[in-house]
Amino acid sequence: MTQAFGIAVAAAASVLLVAAAGPAAAQDATDVRCFVAANIFTKAGDDKSKAAAQNAGFFYLGRLRGTPAQIETAIAAQARTLNPQNAGTVMQACAQAVEVKAQELQTIGQRLGQAQAARKAPSKK
Repeated sequence: MTQAFGIAVAAAASVLLVAAAGPAAAQDATDVRCFVAANIFTKAGDDKSKAAAQNAGFFYLGRLRGTPAQIETAIAAQARTLNPQNAGTVMQACAQAVEVKAQELQTIGQRLGQAQAARKAPSKK
């Protein structure tokens, strides 16, 4: 593992420990893995890639559950599975999952907007 990669993983862990709070619950390993990968990529690449990684990081941060100790353990376990060779593939899969969820929410918003417009439209008798 490169020194920069290790620093990025450590930074991800420190950000999470400061931000994490919530009820103890089983943690989805994919969410943790994506959170760690996103934090790594916020420090690498062009501005567009960094922004996409930051958005993904916020998305996955919101999905993390457990005590700080549980989350720290989960991050450490997932950080050991990431390396410079697989981190890009992991990040692509995570970003794609965020995009799918964003599209789903956009569709929901459009339907709700149409339903609201239909309720406000004067009825024809």
